[in-house]
Amino acid sequence: MKISYGDLCLPLGVCVNVKEGKRIVITWKTGMDELQGEETDRLYLFLMYDDETFRFSLFNRLPVCRGDGCAAIALTLQERNPVHLFYFFGIVDRTRFSGSGDFRLT
Repeated sequence: MKISYGDLCLPLGVCVNVKEGKRIVITWKTGMDELQGEETDRLYLFLMYDDETFRFSLFNRLPVCRGDGCAAIALTLQERNPVHLFYFFGIVDRTRFSGSGDFRLT
């Protein structure tokens, strides 16, 4: 399943860790050798849940950019059991996006 399609590239080395069941930490490579996009590209996260059919959460206003190399979100009680995390990047004016990547959360 894809959440986003576009002509921007996703960063390399994306890694997702779940901490204490409530906090999700996403990291990716940055630097001069990572020429997949601009450092100012914004991160978008989308959670899909298994406990209710078609229940989703979109974190579309994260203050995280590609150049930061990491992001962390804290899940609320209603967001306790996500099964998939989808992520993509978009330029500041929201006219171009990357394709989405995803991780299965356990």
